[in-house]
Amino acid sequence: MSDVQTVVCEGPNGRLARINKDELGKGPFGWYPIHWDGTDEHDPSCQFERTKPDAKFMLKSKVADGIFGADATAHAADPAHPFDISSQFYLKPGEDRGWGESVSIYEGNLNGALMGVVEYTQDAGDFVGFSAAFAVRVVE
Repeated sequence: MSDVQTVVCEGPNGRLARINKDELGKGPFGWYPIHWDGTDEHDPSCQFERTKPDAKFMLKSKVADGIFGADATAHAADPAHPFDISSQFYLKPGEDRGWGESVSIYEGNLNGALMGVVEYTQDAGDFVGFSAAFAVRVVE
């Protein structure tokens, strides 16, 4: 694997994670929301630069200053809000990567796809688990 690869993240119904660079403040924690409605892997708003600064990966948006993250600890089946699994995902401004922005990517799935997931360990407090999974596809 080269140091930097361009990837897309595929979610429900094969749709791609898409960032609107004008939506800072409208997502979880006041950051960017991730929309799972992209259809064109060549659209920069659907692309991320994948790097591996340590044991886990970092996915940086190609259109906005931010990194891909997921938090199922705060954005899961909250009785006060209708459940929407896509609300786990966000783009955090800058490159200050914490546990929620550290993506694990696994090979070996029966369909041959790479699977991305944010794994929660002791860094996430008492919550040990995973975000919703998504496919990671290299486009460049």
